[in-house]
Amino acid sequence: MLFFGVYFLIRLKYAIIRPLHKNDDRCQVSNYRSVSLLTSFSKIFEMVTQRRILKHLTKYYILSTEQYGFRVGLRNL
Repeated sequence: MLFFGVYFLIRLKYAIIRPLHKNDDRCQVSNYRSVSLLTSFSKIFEMVTQRRILKHLTKYYILSTEQYGFRVGLRNL
């Protein structure tokens, strides 16, 4: 069963990486950036997991008030 769990987690992060042209000469490698195409399931799973972890961390006051970079409604002014 552990093997299945590990395989599942590996496949969860499976991505197709494509070059995306930014600007200027198409012959220059530096004019491209990479874009990762993830599966829809992995995006949804990651979003749900992030929300559940953040809810737990907020409920039990585990995060410091200074840690706001990824939290909704908090920002640096």
